[in-house]
Order: sequence, then structure tokens, then C-alpha cells
Amino acid sequence: MLRYECISVGPLSTNCYLLIDVETSECSVVDPGGDAEDISRTVKSLNIIPSRILLTHGHVDHMAGADILAEMFRIPIFVHELDSEMLSDPDLNLSMLLGEKKVIKNFEVFKDNSSFNIGINSINIYNTPGHTPGSSCFHFEDVMICGDLIFRDGVGRTDLPLGNEEKLKSSIKWLCESFQNNLKIFPGHGEVTTLKSEISSNYFLRRFLLSKE
Repeated sequence: MLRYECISVGPLSTNCYLLIDVETSECSVVDPGGDAEDISRTVKSLNIIPSRILLTHGHVDHMAGADILAEMFRIPIFVHELDSEMLSDPDLNLSMLLGEKKVIKNFEVFKDNSSFNIGINSINIYNTPGHTPGSSCFHFEDVMICGDLIFRDGVGRTDLPLGNEEKLKSSIKWLCESFQNNLKIFPGHGEVTTLKSEISSNYFLRRFLLSKE
């Protein structure tokens, strides 16, 4: 069984999730977009053991603290292979827009439809491009950590470098057709929601679903 903790980090209030195996206390850190010291203090206060860092995509507000935490805990960073160039390019990862030059060189990549374990719990990875080419969702039990794919009453931007609205639309349609309405959506920013709620009330998502293209 997994439990989670959510920490709001960085200037854009990114949701950093700690996914924790209740039996072994092993955890994965998802999207440490800043405030590495705060994340580290939370990890230590919970007496949990980080084993990896997972990035839903390569924008700076989701990875700014990753290299610091990786060094602190001696753990690897993982990102989808299609977003790998973003980690070393400050223009693509948008760090230049925030007045810094963020580059991460030491990381590993995962591919489409792969998985990993936290303790005995299997986490499935799905590539859901659109916001970025390698944007990915992490699925376990009835939970989907979806980065900047879907928010409560919103969807991810596609007007940033490497964004693609048609791919975002296809990814959202795939998600809605592949999972039950009771799926909990853990977004990259804002409050937790459900697929059912977003299908019924999210204007942008409904527009995508009703599109004939």
C-alpha cells in the first residue's frame, strides 16, 4: 500500500509528491520543483527513505530542486527520454524566464509504458505529450499523478517551447477513455480532483473531448 505527502514548492507553487510504501518506508520524490531543503526536512521528519526522483516533465518549476536532492540522498533522477534535452537547455526548461540558468546533467531516462516499484507497489508510467514531448503520468491504484496535463478546471499550456495542442488533446482523450471516472487526479499545481469532476465541469477538457478532430 502507498500513501502520499504533497509539498507546495518553488515560486509557482508546484506540487511535489512523496510516494511512500507503508511497509518499507521507501519513497519516490515526484517533481521537486524547488525548496530542496524543505523537501529534505519533510523526508527526515517522516523517517522515510528516498530511492529515486521522478519528473513528470522537464520544466524548471518541476525539476529545480532535483539535482540538490539527488546529491543529498545519493539517488538517481528520472525523466522521459523525449524531455531529456530540456534538463540541460535553460531556454527549453524555461529557467531563463525566471532569471536563472538551470542545468541538470546527471539523470536517467524512462520510456513509454514502463514501470517501477516502490516496495512491492508497481507504478505505471504513461507518456502524455502536449505540454512537453515527454510529459508523463504516474499511475497507481486509483491515482494518477499527471503533472501539467490536467488541473482542476484547466489543462496544460501548449504555447511554450515544444508544446503541441493537438498532442495535448490526444493525451487527454486517451486518459478519459482509458480510466474510470473515479480516478483521482493529482495535478502539478492546485488541488486534487477527479476525472469525473473534470469531465463534467472543466470547460477546456470538455472542449477537447467534443472536438471531432
